[in-house]
Amino acid sequence: FAKLGVCHGPLLGAIAHAATARITELSALSLSRTAWAFATVLLEAGPLMHAVSRESRVKICDFTPQNLSLTAWSYARLAVCDEALLASISGAAIGALGAFKSQ
Repeated sequence: FAKLGVCHGPLLGAIAHAATARITELSALSLSRTAWAFATVLLEAGPLMHAVSRESRVKICDFTPQNLSLTAWSYARLAVCDEALLASISGAAIGALGAFKSQ
């Protein structure tokens, strides 16, 4: 839905609820893509975004440069200021500077 720019509130709400309940099962890639999907359609699912933040900080060492940038972009697009998450992303990004590729 996000790739198509479709924002079906009830469906995305159900997905957000289900994803929040299973957040610890998501990989770094899934966490960043989940945040990206909701940010793309400008739907801030508060509990989900808080859960993504919390779990991302736990798994930050598993994030690739692309996962880091997608997650940072997602929170910026939604205008969600999460200082703890941004600090984790910054620290991981500094440690992985050599792995980042320009687009």
